[in-house]
Amino acid sequence: MPPIHPKRLTKRTPYMLFRHVKIIGIVFLAPIVFISCQRHFSEKCVEAHLAAIKAVGYPISLEELGNWKSLSPSTMHMVNTIQSASFSDTPENVIKTISTARLNALENIFIQEGLSTNISDAWDSLNMTGVLDDSGITVLRKHLDSVSASLELLLGTSDIDIERFPLNYLQGYDLELPHLVKLRSASRLLRGAAYMAALDNNSERAYRCILAGLQIIRSLDLELVSVSQGVKIACNGIMFSGLQETLGVAEYSDAQLVRLHHAFLRGHDQFALRNILVSERVFGLSAYDHVSDFMEFEGIMGRSNLPKTMSVLVKMADIAGYYHGDREHFLDVMDKLIESATLPYGEFSSLIHRLSGQFDRSLFLPSISKEFLTFLSEFPAAVATNQARMYLASTACAIERYRLANGAPPDTLTALVPAYLPAPPMDPFDSQPMRYRREGTAYTLYSVNVDGVDGGGVAGENAREGDLVFTRRP
Repeated sequence: MPPIHPKRLTKRTPYMLFRHVKIIGIVFLAPIVFISCQRHFSEKCVEAHLAAIKAVGYPISLEELGNWKSLSPSTMHMVNTIQSASFSDTPENVIKTISTARLNALENIFIQEGLSTNISDAWDSLNMTGVLDDSGITVLRKHLDSVSASLELLLGTSDIDIERFPLNYLQGYDLELPHLVKLRSASRLLRGAAYMAALDNNSERAYRCILAGLQIIRSLDLELVSVSQGVKIACNGIMFSGLQETLGVAEYSDAQLVRLHHAFLRGHDQFALRNILVSERVFGLSAYDHVSDFMEFEGIMGRSNLPKTMSVLVKMADIAGYYHGDREHFLDVMDKLIESATLPYGEFSSLIHRLSGQFDRSLFLPSISKEFLTFLSEFPAAVATNQARMYLASTACAIERYRLANGAPPDTLTALVPAYLPAPPMDPFDSQPMRYRREGTAYTLYSVNVDGVDGGGVAGENAREGDLVFTRRP
């Protein structure tokens, strides 16, 4: 082998160094260029997607959500009522005074519930059995006395639609909703007041309490927040129980039953699920603007064995554009859900089941889309449960009207058509007629509930087990 000439080696060195530098540059720059191009392409896709959402009239930002008027007929009625009809002849200062007084009443009811001894036991007893023993009645009477002025104010102003509670939608997923716990306390109070009025043979007051309980939460129709709608569903359930507990004890008139019938029907909004999904899509988009903050807020980092390390990785991944793909996936799935939100429960739940495998596509980093989609997958059942309760309660009012006119409940629900109902009510869970069984002067009216299994009108130990039952005692 001939010897290598030193000058030849020296001449090649600059070239080899340049080549090495170029290779190293390519190795380091190629991923950066690739990520930048991918991020740019992803952002353009998202921009086009958001433009398509806006084109059909849906909000995409927190500011737009705060100004968005749902296309729901019930909420549009509420908006029109608030903006014009209710206060057309009422001075603005009077409206403000009533609004302030009601807010103070809600605050007082909430505080007194926390101070009342054993009142939570009384609520538990009503939830479990629908009746109170002597000690429970004593506790409830004492509690009602402690908030009598606030209770009377709610009853006296329940027909007045005060403006919605002020919300700062710009807070995004950190939105504060302090009025929700107060509304739940007020619903429990009105249910208890209706029960006591029925025991005291004061049917007029029992009727006013139940009607007030249904009307006081109408302001939540305008709150496009999933938590608010969940509380509305819970409060509707409280008044559903209140009607069961008072029927057969209070003697409601035909006119009162007609009004209760319509009030319970208004408790269901056929667009409720769609509105929840639309609003949560906006909150989800807000979360992608602050990925690390959102995950810290939700406690997602704490689920990791190495939370600090995970926090650093999430921040680096966000900078690198990792969550752009997750956002696109979130928008794609939400499109499918929103487009199908008005389908019957059975069809929509089947869609949720098919899509559930797509909720989490991340390999090792936490996914925002999974957090939102998993949370939202519980709402179809909640909305259908609310619909079933409202149909059961409104149908019970129609049955009671039939009883007043004929001296006994009907043998079948078809006997209510057309004088008391336009058609027999349908069960939202299986799209079959509601089940009804007359038992002498009493009756059982029920839905098959979430599991879709007809249990013969037997309720389960929790809301997702057994049938959803409305029982009218003899």
